[in-house]
Amino acid sequence: MRRWLVPLVLVLAGCAEKGPLLEIELKDLPPGGGTLDFSGTMQYSARNLPFEARSRSGRPLRLGVRLEPPIVAGMSVRLAPELELLPKGSGRSILVIGCPNTLGPFRGRVTLFAEGEEGLAVTYAFAGEIVPFQLPGPNIDLDPPGLALDRVRPGEERAFVFAVRNIGMETLTIAEWQADDVTSLLLRGVQDGDRIVAGGELQVNGTLRAPSRGGPFERSIRIVSDAKNAKVREFRLAGTVVAPYELLPARLEVRLVRSLRPEVPLAVRASEGEAPFTVESVTGVDPWFEVVAMGTRENAAEQRILLRLKADARVGPAQFDAVVRLASTGIVLRWSAVLDVLPNVVADPERLVFGKVPRNTSRTQLVHLHHAAGQPFRVREVRAPPHLQVVVEHPPGLEPRLVVSLVPNTPLGLYDQPAIELLTDDADTPRILVPVRVEIVE
Repeated sequence: MRRWLVPLVLVLAGCAEKGPLLEIELKDLPPGGGTLDFSGTMQYSARNLPFEARSRSGRPLRLGVRLEPPIVAGMSVRLAPELELLPKGSGRSILVIGCPNTLGPFRGRVTLFAEGEEGLAVTYAFAGEIVPFQLPGPNIDLDPPGLALDRVRPGEERAFVFAVRNIGMETLTIAEWQADDVTSLLLRGVQDGDRIVAGGELQVNGTLRAPSRGGPFERSIRIVSDAKNAKVREFRLAGTVVAPYELLPARLEVRLVRSLRPEVPLAVRASEGEAPFTVESVTGVDPWFEVVAMGTRENAAEQRILLRLKADARVGPAQFDAVVRLASTGIVLRWSAVLDVLPNVVADPERLVFGKVPRNTSRTQLVHLHHAAGQPFRVREVRAPPHLQVVVEHPPGLEPRLVVSLVPNTPLGLYDQPAIELLTDDADTPRILVPVRVEIVE
């Protein structure tokens, strides 16, 4: 069971959003949180703890890891792969804890922290016991217990090798090899029913095909055996898919006010070692955006694209995919957008719901009207259905508001149309509809 645990996190003053600036989801955390259990840890082994980090900071965060004093001799920590979070982004990595080699109990604390950010840290306590390799019966160990592939290209194939060791005193039988994604993981030289003699090992050769989409990824191979120490062990592979050229953001979800003609900046970045490039074309953004600027700087590793919302963009929700084509490379990058284009004047709430109201019972609700640019405006005319009474108020120095009441003696029934219609003197938003739903009951 996954648990979010954020102990010892200090939130920077002035944060505009609620909640900590850094959250860590540690998959192997016991239910209810508490101390990480490293019981039964064998000599010369390490513990792999997959985690996901999420940032609410407006700046990039690079994560580091350290052991807190007093440090047990022989212990080490690292992240595989190293992890850097984009502003308000997330990512995954593996916390690798190299355990001590001395037999007996041990305990300590490990801290994940944002480099250069005072107070952004998450600390976990751990405790366990180091046991010898040779154990009664068949016992299993993996060397290494996992592998960090670091940066890979989309669809790139990477070979990997690891060993399954029998650290027990009886023959170990592998009942089943299970890949979590058989389309991307290929194992060679192994089969269900493999047997490993006491003290022996079986070398596993495999190939991983990286996902086609960018970002962190993780794959695992489950090894089911008759081992006494662990019937199921997992060999985990983690990495980050980095495309040769990346369009940021790859997806946009935003609400835009049409009359303000807001601009949306995009960036196309080349990965390290890739040739400079220019942008040849941007298509698919019409009829919502016009292209104001398109990256044509020579010998640049990053090109900027600037889009501006059209003055005649259709009001309402919209979803579309656009294409950015890079010159001379033939590479096509795709960009998706989910928009909500708003008029100048909007109602808050956009829809009134009275619910069930007993007959001849008074009910009143307020609707505030807001102008996106803060310009003054007036409601010239109100057209309301017969079961509603609407009064328009224009308080001095404030925006207009509606006082909506139920008309007495309205017959029983459900009323959800027609909507209240408002006619304003704003050129961009001459007409506003406010749907109302009410059910008159006994």
